[in-house]
Amino acid sequence: MQREAKRDAWVFDLDNTLYDPKCGILEQIESKMPLAIAKVLDMDMSSARRLYEKYVLRFGDSLTPLMKHHNIDPVDFLNFVHDIDYSGLKKNTKVPMAIQALEGRRLVFTNSTKKHAHTVLEHLGLTHVFESVFHIADGGYIPKPMDETYKKFIDKFSIIPEKSIFIDDMARNLEIPKNMGFQTVWITPDAVVGSSQKSHAHIDNIYAHIMDFLDAVKDK
Repeated sequence: MQREAKRDAWVFDLDNTLYDPKCGILEQIESKMPLAIAKVLDMDMSSARRLYEKYVLRFGDSLTPLMKHHNIDPVDFLNFVHDIDYSGLKKNTKVPMAIQALEGRRLVFTNSTKKHAHTVLEHLGLTHVFESVFHIADGGYIPKPMDETYKKFIDKFSIIPEKSIFIDDMARNLEIPKNMGFQTVWITPDAVVGSSQKSHAHIDNIYAHIMDFLDAVKDK
């Protein structure tokens, strides 16, 4: 983990980054996507599931093509898929303390809704440690990894990428930040550090859990 005197900003993704994926939060959301598509487009579940998988494979997300090709209302769609059970989220008192100790601004950049983000942060005891949350509506309902949403984020908070770190659980979401000058951190429980970094040139550091990353920063 590279070390500088002070970071301009620490940019954290939300889901499966600030908590363990085993909580099943993202799985709940993703499982409701085909159901929402079937409901909005009046499709059978099999067709809706195929359309969802097709869009995710081709575009990296389903919201953007659904808005473009089917004129769906993103507010209603996202409210539906984020109506989930949050009881699996558990506080880890070490995480808030470690994030709060970071020198520089601390921000959340998520593809989820404002309500979902604040609910997750509240359950994790992290509401007070972040300056702000950049959510899907802030990006004009254009999600990561689309380059325009990163530009909106940088402009809104006057971020200096070369002095900042971008942390995400999805490798593809780190490619554009790396090109912009961010130091990148991939949080993934399944990565083998050596081979994963060789196959992802835009990844600077890999950690299995958010606390592993925070411990590494603290020890520098």
